[in-house]
Amino acid sequence: HANAQNSLGVSYVLGRGTEKNLNKAMEWYKRSAAQGNETAMNNLAHWYETGKNVQLDLAEAYKWYNLAAAAGHKSAGNTRDKLEKLMSPEQIAEAQQRSLNWKAVKEPNQLTTLNGLLSVMTLKLSKEFQEKNTQIEQLVNSAPPEPVAMEKNHQQPEDTLSQEIPTQEATTLDTLPPDKVNPATSTGTE
Repeated sequence: HANAQNSLGVSYVLGRGTEKNLNKAMEWYKRSAAQGNETAMNNLAHWYETGKNVQLDLAEAYKWYNLAAAAGHKSAGNTRDKLEKLMSPEQIAEAQQRSLNWKAVKEPNQLTTLNGLLSVMTLKLSKEFQEKNTQIEQLVNSAPPEPVAMEKNHQQPEDTLSQEIPTQEATTLDTLPPDKVNPATSTGTE
């Protein structure tokens, strides 16, 4: 689920299927990285290195690059080594200590990740529905009504279209002959 959590973080960064939200992206990156996802670790390292949505912290960036490299991320080790050249010996020592103290944890409730993904997917579907509904409304409101043409087989001959259909006059109890009136409703005597 760590990969899904990292993907959810990326979705929040890019606004893919949801509104952009760097705070939520950071939350999902941290959850993914906490489970050992090397890409999420590298993403966090980059944010701490550049100060993107967090306070610039080279020791924290170094820690995450170091952990990402140890977890198998291809470029994290080179980036860590370049960053080290910008750091004091004290900062490097602090970063290395942070790396040693870090331990991966298993997500206590994996349902939380699924709920997060579901909310993004629902939001995306809702937006797509709204967009399609708006497009349909625009088409309906902008297009003049067109006459509906009937197929030849179903057309009625023109001479019968103008003929009137005979109607029957309404019948009431007063106009019915006595033998047709229901005796239960009749008020007369026999």
